[in-house]
Amino acid sequence: MLTYICSRYRADSEEQFVEQLEYTKDKAKIEVLTGNDVIVPHLYYPLFLDDNIESERTLGMESAIRLMETCDRVLVCLKYGVSSGMLAEIVHAIENNIEIIETV
Repeated sequence: MLTYICSRYRADSEEQFVEQLEYTKDKAKIEVLTGNDVIVPHLYYPLFLDDNIESERTLGMESAIRLMETCDRVLVCLKYGVSSGMLAEIVHAIENNIEIIETV
């Protein structure tokens, strides 16, 4: 099963940012250890796209949404709340009948 990981990227502090990334990596690892494959765009897109440049953020979000369309389900990670980017992903999943699983 191919799982799209939807979790918060932007943070209010560097400490929270690091915590959020570790949380996302932990959720992705659990998916892989249980036999699923994962797509986690916000773990690698920032390596070549600048999230602080609106045009690059938009391109990254559009590309991530296209990747989501290849997935069997979306894992929505709620520990740090729902960001505007996550909300767009959730809405797209609902509109395209992609299964949504919530986790904390």
